[in-house]
Amino acid sequence: MTGHRDHAVQVVVVGAGLAGLTAAFDLLRAGISVHVLEAGAAPGGRVTTEFVSGWPMEQGAQFLSTAYRTVTTLIRDLGLRGALRRTSGRTLVLAADGEYAFDVRNPLSLLTSGVVPVRQAPAVLRHARRLARALPPDDLGAWTALDSTRATEWTARHLPEVVVDRLLRPAVHGFYFQALEGNGAALPAALLSMYGRGGSVVTLRGGLGTLTAALAARVPVSYRTPATAIEVGDAGVLVRTHDRRISASAVVLAVDAAAARPLLPTPGALADRLLATPYSPGLLVGWDTADRLPRTALQGAYGVLTSPGARPGLAALAVASRAGGSDGRDGDLVTAMLDPATAVRLRDAADGQVAVAVGTLLRDHLPCLAHGARAPRVVRWTQAMPTVPVGQADAVREYRATLPRRARVVLAGDYLGFPWTDSAAFNGRWAARHLRDALASGALTADRTAPPRGGR
Repeated sequence: MTGHRDHAVQVVVVGAGLAGLTAAFDLLRAGISVHVLEAGAAPGGRVTTEFVSGWPMEQGAQFLSTAYRTVTTLIRDLGLRGALRRTSGRTLVLAADGEYAFDVRNPLSLLTSGVVPVRQAPAVLRHARRLARALPPDDLGAWTALDSTRATEWTARHLPEVVVDRLLRPAVHGFYFQALEGNGAALPAALLSMYGRGGSVVTLRGGLGTLTAALAARVPVSYRTPATAIEVGDAGVLVRTHDRRISASAVVLAVDAAAARPLLPTPGALADRLLATPYSPGLLVGWDTADRLPRTALQGAYGVLTSPGARPGLAALAVASRAGGSDGRDGDLVTAMLDPATAVRLRDAADGQVAVAVGTLLRDHLPCLAHGARAPRVVRWTQAMPTVPVGQADAVREYRATLPRRARVVLAGDYLGFPWTDSAAFNGRWAARHLRDALASGALTADRTAPPRGGR
């Protein structure tokens, strides 16, 4: 669509990441007209895959687990179960006091590796299973019972110190580029519950971007079309872009906090609090190796997690050839994820400078990766992963419990959940359900032809 023409739908979704696409998919299935606006050139947000030398590289450092709930349902609904591929469960933790290799598919390996002391293992496992039975992996708002305690206080009270130092600290740092100290108890408790569910890491043939691409193929999306303003009036909502005006009954705002804040009219104290959620930065480098990594390299691990300070500069590594098979490709691709301080330091550096810095890190810490390689792909995220501070679960629950059915702007950003894909999909699904019920009840006008008062 070109020119300053009006367009009308029942719901506009701002953001074609996993949350926004899930919301649009569910709304369309409910018979509600929808249009998605995406500032970028392609769908997916942080759930995007690009190919480097034939290898899929996850641009947002995301992963899938069989312990997930909403994403598992989405994959089924999209007919993608046949595309699921199991990765190697082999994981290497580089902790402050040594290296520990285990297989997430084999709970006993947590004992034999030394991550969990044998005498304390039954109590840890019982606690993990109790959390898994009681609380969902996708809905942060359900974790309010753990919301008033800092992460470090909760772990000190409930877990052996070695489990925290050899498992939870590396997981928070390696997966989410954060320190345990910056979060509330809900984050480590939810991570522990994943072990209690016994889930294993999986991927999709072609990478995780297959999921968001499949969603985007089923909903109308305008790319390179950022929303520039949202105007709310008595008759509906007017969403402005650089070249069009879209009238709607409601808007789903499914972008990160920095992008959402300037668009949200009169957010209110609770929304302001949620939009103030701190994020960790991210800098990923696709390290293309001429030869396949030997099976013994990195102790055969698919994923490598580091504790803060254990390997300065690095947060995590992922080895492409160990993620669901090589399909006959040559060489290998190692994705190096940098720690927050290094990501900030190199944020504005040229890609060549980043490549040199990463080469130095690998040479110093992991010599097996330092030779015969180049770094052709650098990915930067100013807001990579949302933290889960004390009080966040209660704020999310309160927002959802008190949001009026007549509300015309519904938040679905990642600050409403945990920093993983299952929570993002849940945020989108919840927003769609709320608007479906609001439209069905008549709380929101169905008049989609007239712009709100003040529209031009």
